[in-house]
Amino acid sequence: DIMHTLCYGIIMRICSAILWRIVFQNSWGITGSKLARMEGAVKRLRMQMFRWQVDEGVKPDERIGDLTISGLGGEPDDGDFVDGVHAGGTMKFKAHETLGMCRFAVFIIDQYRDIPDWAKLKGCGYRLLEWYDSLKQLPFNVPGVHLPKLHTLMYEALILADEARLHHVPKFHFAGH
Repeated sequence: DIMHTLCYGIIMRICSAILWRIVFQNSWGITGSKLARMEGAVKRLRMQMFRWQVDEGVKPDERIGDLTISGLGGEPDDGDFVDGVHAGGTMKFKAHETLGMCRFAVFIIDQYRDIPDWAKLKGCGYRLLEWYDSLKQLPFNVPGVHLPKLHTLMYEALILADEARLHHVPKFHFAGH
């Protein structure tokens, strides 16, 4: 189904890439070991996420309960990077939580415009959310008149994901096509 294939595929990758690139940019100037810098950055993002959920009126039962290094998939290793930037990995969230994380990531990225591929990441996330929200409003058998818009949004999202150096997950990537 769409929720699981896209949320565990490209949507998870875009969220992971945005959040990890913010963490590694260390705009807060956190000092200490690599782990201490990551923990400090994730704690700050966690506070911002909690505030965002309240400000956006996210229903309490739909809120993401925590944001940790483990939830972001654990401490990245060399295989998580392409050209020196985090390429998006797996996170430990349910499909609907991943969608909520994407909404947060697309919101929060504006505060961190100095991260690598900022515009491409934002554009990709925005198009994925617009695609999902548009599709959600349509009947199960999508009328053909809506397909060009949906195809264009997904096509542009996949191009931007590639340009932003995101990992592709073949099993889930195909769902976008």
